[in-house]
Amino acid sequence: MIGLVLHQQGIRFASTQGSEFAIYDHELDGEKPWDPAWVSAAFECGKASLGFSERDDFRLMVDTPWSHAVAQNVPFGEKQLEQVLENYLEEEFPDDIEDYAFDYRLLDRQSSSCSVLGFWIHADILRAWTSLADELSLNALDIQPAEEALLARAKDHRLDICTDLQGRLRYSLFLKGESLPQLTLGLLPATTSPQRLLTHLKLQGGNWAQVSGVDLELGLEDHKESLEKLGLSNIETTRPALPGDPFSPHALDFSTAAPLQFRKGEFAQKGIAERLVWPATVLGFALCILFLALSWSNVKATQDAHTEKRIHEAQMAAIWKKLFSDRPPKSRMVQNMEGRYKAMTGTDTKPGDEKEISSLQVLGKLFSYLGKDDLITIEKIVITKSIQISGFASDQERIYRMNEAFQNQTDFKKPNITSQDRSNDEGPRFTFRFSTSYLGETKK
Repeated sequence: MIGLVLHQQGIRFASTQGSEFAIYDHELDGEKPWDPAWVSAAFECGKASLGFSERDDFRLMVDTPWSHAVAQNVPFGEKQLEQVLENYLEEEFPDDIEDYAFDYRLLDRQSSSCSVLGFWIHADILRAWTSLADELSLNALDIQPAEEALLARAKDHRLDICTDLQGRLRYSLFLKGESLPQLTLGLLPATTSPQRLLTHLKLQGGNWAQVSGVDLELGLEDHKESLEKLGLSNIETTRPALPGDPFSPHALDFSTAAPLQFRKGEFAQKGIAERLVWPATVLGFALCILFLALSWSNVKATQDAHTEKRIHEAQMAAIWKKLFSDRPPKSRMVQNMEGRYKAMTGTDTKPGDEKEISSLQVLGKLFSYLGKDDLITIEKIVITKSIQISGFASDQERIYRMNEAFQNQTDFKKPNITSQDRSNDEGPRFTFRFSTSYLGETKK
């Protein structure tokens, strides 16, 4: 994390190194903080001094006079703020509002009024720094008014008094009671006396009895007596994380409340989320849809294939039943032979009670188990008491797979398959011999 503080005299870069802070200050030297050459030079010098890279996260705090803030209770509901707040607060703004970008933070709300903190930032600063961010593809760059840090520092019902990089006196107070909250932000010259600070705090108004304590920066102890005259107690002396800089610790802490979104429209910088995460998310979502579509297509194709297979099997069964009944139809020759047997033996007893089945039927049943394989060529079939099939194939593994359908059946003996490699220059060639015998149908 790299914190940047743009103040009246220049810019300060700060980074954390373990529990310590490292800082680099770059002066303006009469230039404007939105001059592209100065912005680039400041960034390059800070990069060389602190050793950060474009892959780090950055937060730029813009201090007075390049940004301004005002805290007020306004007579509008929350839904109206977006349309009317900037125009309502325009009279509080000392400069030409057309040169600034505006945003606000809602502190509290009631049915017909709200407590808000309004911010303005010079548009040229937004433009210069967001252009740098786009040019260098910075991982992240949040641009915030320095008062945002004071708001983050303001503890409920505690007055916070500190000094900034110019030594000016800054104070913030956030009071929240039965009415709308009161937020006090102040800026006084470095030479401000304790009595003058007391006078300014009195002019701010508010119920000082609600203030639970004071956080007074180390070195400002001479204000303690005047603060006690105001009725404030529980005054604690705090040591700043960085000398004369109440902003860098906030700029280095991304765990605080979400930053205000000043970079809108022409000032929008595409951070890593817009450049990578969102496109990757959209691509991932599209791939998921494509994967689901392909999966459904495969499922549908499988279902159709199974349906087609069942229909085909039913058709084959119907054809088999029609062509080859359980007991083959008797031919005229069979009837004559039965008559001759009866005449010779003088009896009606038939020569056997086994089910009759022809060689054609056996062969038909055999091929219903073998199935079809375009890589296997059958050259010869011999049917005696056993059945022998010989031929060749271009894939030896497909030959041995001929017995797959014979595992869980009782019509045929488990086949015996032998194969020899007869490959030559013309390609792979494997001869085979397949033998089995018909056992008869399973007794029901």
